[in-house]
Amino acid sequence: MNKFFHWLDKVSSGTNKVFIFIASLMMAGLMIIVCVDLTLRYVFNSPLIWGTEVTEILLLYITFLGAAQVFREDSHVVIDIFLVLGSARRRKVLGLISCAFVGIVAGILVYYGFSTTYIIT
Repeated sequence: MNKFFHWLDKVSSGTNKVFIFIASLMMAGLMIIVCVDLTLRYVFNSPLIWGTEVTEILLLYITFLGAAQVFREDSHVVIDIFLVLGSARRRKVLGLISCAFVGIVAGILVYYGFSTTYIIT
């Protein structure tokens, strides 16, 4: 069983690296689109018609592609006043509660995202 979890960890890590690479390419594209759009808007008074929509979509996907790696490394922004003042047991309990809330919110997002986009004909 330990071998399976080691393999699963390697697959997950590799997938996260691919997602981070894709998000990095999207960020580079986002910067290029914004710079070109600003130049066209203020120099030629003719902005890109699709620039705003594409940048919104890129920002959305960059966030979600990077979220798994941030959660995996536990490098997200936190308010840790309750963790600093508590014992190791308290930190574990609060960590489990935090993971449970993340799971609930993710489940809600998946449910409503699926029900909004999936149309039975």
